[in-house]
Amino acid sequence: MVSLALPTWAATGEVKGRVLNKTTGRGEANVSVRLVKPGESGADKQIASTKTGPQGQFSFGPFQAGSEDIYMAQTQWQGFPYETVAFDGTGHLKEMGIVVDPAKVEVAVFNTTRQAPALFLRAHHMALAVQDKSIKVTERIVVENPANETFIGDQSGATVKLNIPPNAKDVALDAKVAGKLIKTADGYAVAKPILPVVSQRRNALILTYTLDWPSSAPWNRKIDLSHKVLYPTNFFFVVRNPDDKALQLTAPQLGKDETQEIPGADGKAAPKLVNAMGFPMAEKPILKPGETVSVTLGRPMNPLVWAFVMFVGALIAIVPLALRGGKRRDSQGENDALKIKEPGVSGGVLGETFRSPASDGSAVAMSGATEEIVFAIARLDEEFAQGAVSKDAYQKRRAAMKKQLTDLLS
Repeated sequence: MVSLALPTWAATGEVKGRVLNKTTGRGEANVSVRLVKPGESGADKQIASTKTGPQGQFSFGPFQAGSEDIYMAQTQWQGFPYETVAFDGTGHLKEMGIVVDPAKVEVAVFNTTRQAPALFLRAHHMALAVQDKSIKVTERIVVENPANETFIGDQSGATVKLNIPPNAKDVALDAKVAGKLIKTADGYAVAKPILPVVSQRRNALILTYTLDWPSSAPWNRKIDLSHKVLYPTNFFFVVRNPDDKALQLTAPQLGKDETQEIPGADGKAAPKLVNAMGFPMAEKPILKPGETVSVTLGRPMNPLVWAFVMFVGALIAIVPLALRGGKRRDSQGENDALKIKEPGVSGGVLGETFRSPASDGSAVAMSGATEEIVFAIARLDEEFAQGAVSKDAYQKRRAAMKKQLTDLLS
């Protein structure tokens, strides 16, 4: 058992380093530093603690280090935590391109500021998912701070403004984001410290909201997701499921549909349709503040609605011809005598007055109430297709509305 256990221990470990203030370029004295071992459940196990010397120096050791162990040096500065890898066991982090020298550990800290730096977005990702009567939008935004200070926002803590449609519902910040959502006078913002780019940590935001499909004409149901740019943006893209037949995207500024493997919330990659502009590592932003990216979502019309529209069109064309063919004109005098002067037919769906088709047989444009019945039947067809209305209720309501429509058209 002893011989089997020996290879799991790398050696006696020792960590030496310095807490360096990247804002001032000086070491910070009398700062508490912890050496911790990350736990599997997310809880860190403290190995040792100390305080920095006059030049910000600190040391830990000796301690036993396993071959697969990782140790972190942690500190707090101006109320915010900072950490870095202090010891990496046999060096498996080196395979990821991270070189750790436990004799020269540097814990970088940054002064805080309420003066807004020139923030920019490395990437802005909009994922779309169709629901029964709405669209769920998930936005993932990577914010970068080019200054050497951590931006902690105004007195409310707001650091990043958000452009969310005013009719959005259930707006929420993802639980994995260490911050809070703030309702402002002109929209939303996020209260979250934005670390400098040189900290090598991503300031990622994830938020979700839903948008209902409008209850307008079935052939004109669109959601406007046009995005007004608030910060310089290097990469903007929209993602949707390739098998989602109920969603049509119109975004002339973005590239054509491309199928790419995109990781989901569970970390597993799946093929998605992507429309993009720019590149994350581009030297210059592709979008500037004040610009607008036009994005419109459309929903194809239900086949039942198309069939009904054709039925209405046929009625509009046939009824006047039938009325014209039923008239007998023996002479011009008789024609004058037989000209139809019917009173308006009241008591329609909206209680309006409607005239019969012109006596010369020409087609008549649909009135307001006729159009309203067409839309009502179309909406009923969609509700039935989605299972929101029983078959018996659907048939009775549809028959009653069709009779009303026929009466109006004739």
